[in-house]
Amino acid sequence: MFFQEHHTYSPSYKNFNGSNHFSLMNAMKDYHINGMGWSDISQQLTTFPDGTVVLGRPFNTPPQGFVWSNK
Repeated sequence: MFFQEHHTYSPSYKNFNGSNHFSLMNAMKDYHINGMGWSDISQQLTTFPDGTVVLGRPFNTPPQGFVWSNK
């Protein structure tokens, strides 16, 4: 099993106000689906500056950034 924890340029820490976890997650999901054309948010986990961890993509779905390799 592989999982991906997300770090991001945008939104950045300055966009976090301590209570907008889900609005930021929804904005990332919207961008990944509608802006990038992916089927879901890229990552399974996002950790916010206050330590809160929010679930994104299901763990049984490979992260968007994961590349399968035969090596």
